[in-house]
Amino acid sequence: MHARWLSFVVWALLAASLAYWALMLMAKGPQAPAMTRPAIADGAPADWTRLFTAAKAAEAPVEAASSRYQLLG
Repeated sequence: MHARWLSFVVWALLAASLAYWALMLMAKGPQAPAMTRPAIADGAPADWTRLFTAAKAAEAPVEAASSRYQLLG
């Protein structure tokens, strides 16, 4: 007999949970008045190539051959 009561309680809790979440998900939140408008209609145009391309490495200046070698003695 305890199994029947336990089964009934479990199913009742499941039904209550289902009803609660159905009401929560279907409820509408507060609406803005009809006269409101968005502050900015479009986003600012941007250059996406800088974001999606590899950064160019700055080339090191080539030193003259005379500055690369040092005479010893």
